[in-house]
Amino acid sequence: MNYFNNKSNRWIILFLILLNVATLGFMWWNRPQMPLGPDRLQRPEGFLAKELGFSKEQANTLKVQMDDYFQKTDSIRNQLRQNRQELLDLISKDTYDSLAVNRQLIVNESLHTLENSLFIDHYRAVAKMCTAPQKQKLVKIFSRAMGPPPPRPRQEKGKPPVRQ
Repeated sequence: MNYFNNKSNRWIILFLILLNVATLGFMWWNRPQMPLGPDRLQRPEGFLAKELGFSKEQANTLKVQMDDYFQKTDSIRNQLRQNRQELLDLISKDTYDSLAVNRQLIVNESLHTLENSLFIDHYRAVAKMCTAPQKQKLVKIFSRAMGPPPPRPRQEKGKPPVRQ
């Protein structure tokens, strides 16, 4: 059965195709836009400086400290990534060498410990430059960031979850 033989069927199919294209174009044209420019993704030091009400001098000091912290932790994270790949290579072999795997795990743990100690030093340096009210805000911000994630919304049977 060929639907394209009838002239009216051809026009109906062409109209439906054009309607689909127009609908998709309308939806694409009215999609929410991400803002352009440097504020598209707010840097952490900008967020902290704004939330804590830092002065220009404090904000500049914070930027220098955060750049230093991220530079140090980026090298550690690269080492961790490389270590994880080496560990995966070790456990993927046909012959399992438990001593080599344990050595890699010890190196991995020492890198995590170093990363955590750098974080503690960085947090203490930021807290040292804060005033008393700013320290209270800093504790709240870091408690929210480091605490457990908020509970997932409950879902009723057959209904999508409700977001807050």
